[in-house]
Amino acid sequence: MTKENANYVKDLVDIFSEYEKFIEVRHKSWMIERFYKFAAKNKSSLCIIDQPDIGEAVEFRPVKTGDNLYIRLHGRNEEAWKASLGNFGKEQTYQQQSQRYDYLYSPGELLEFEKAIKEVLDTVKKVFIILNNHPRGNAVANAFELLHLLNERIKVNIPETTLKSYPRLSKIIG
Repeated sequence: MTKENANYVKDLVDIFSEYEKFIEVRHKSWMIERFYKFAAKNKSSLCIIDQPDIGEAVEFRPVKTGDNLYIRLHGRNEEAWKASLGNFGKEQTYQQQSQRYDYLYSPGELLEFEKAIKEVLDTVKKVFIILNNHPRGNAVANAFELLHLLNERIKVNIPETTLKSYPRLSKIIG
């Protein structure tokens, strides 16, 4: 976080002061108490992301600063993320652009998310979870699994076509 970047974020927060705000940062230098206090003082919620642990990327750790919790799960396809860094600014096909999001979270990884989310769940008004690990429908399958986990293991109605593509979901169907 540079002073210039911090001032830019402050200006944006001021411009949108009357709206619900979510701040998403990608560099771990932002994840400090002073920034959390700034966000809380300005009624801004942080966007908590999960992505490969590359370089100075933020780690997945839900932090309550505002009334809401906003989580984006990008997947952990580290090899494809690294490759995409070298293609930045180059013309790419949709498949090349999407490759880094091609990831199916394992049941164990989803249990880690469940635990971390539930630690702050009772302290927020609303929770938004966006799964961006979309190629081949991975986000849909993981969304059903997260619904199951975060709603006290309720059984979930899952379309037959999704079950065919993701047989492991048969354990959670209603």
